[in-house]
Amino acid sequence: MFRFHRKWFVYAISACVVLVLLAVACAPATAPALAPATFVPLPVATSAPAPTAAPSGGSAANTLVIDMDTSDMITLDPGVGYEFTDDLITHNVYETLVKFEGVDLSTIKPGLATKWDIKDAGDQWQVTFTLRSDAKFSSGNPVTADDVVYSFQRVISLNKSPAFLFTDDLG
Repeated sequence: MFRFHRKWFVYAISACVVLVLLAVACAPATAPALAPATFVPLPVATSAPAPTAAPSGGSAANTLVIDMDTSDMITLDPGVGYEFTDDLITHNVYETLVKFEGVDLSTIKPGLATKWDIKDAGDQWQVTFTLRSDAKFSSGNPVTADDVVYSFQRVISLNKSPAFLFTDDLG
C-alpha cells in the first residue's frame, strides 16, 4: 500500500503506469510466437511520391511508415525515460496498471489492475491495486504485486527523471 499527498495523486498514477512498464521490461527475453501483423494502409499524401518498390516482405499496400522526430528520445527503459517519444513508444510496447483511452483524460481505465481502492487518509491517499489474475510477462511468468513493487523501487533507486513522481512530497 502506498500513501500519496492529494496534489501528487495524478503523478502517482502516472508513475504506476511507468513502473509497470518497467516490470514488463525486466522480464526474461523469451518471446512467444506472434501472429502476422495486419496493417491498415494510410491514405497516400498527394505531395509525396508514390513508392517505386515495396519493402522486403510486403507490398506498399500493407506497409505502414511512420515519420516522426525522435530526437528527444534517450532510452526505452521506462524507469529512466521521461521524454515524449520514450513515453509514446513504451506505452505502445508495455502494459500498464491503469490507462486512459482515447481523448478522455478524466477517466482512468483498467490495465494490469482490474480495480483500485483509493482511501483518504487525511493529508495522504492510500491506493491499493488489484492485479489481473491472467497477467503474464512475455516469458509466460505471472505478473505479481512483487514485480510492481520492484519496478517502483527500481525507479526510485535509479533516481532518473521519473523518480520525482515517487520521491517529491510523498509521505
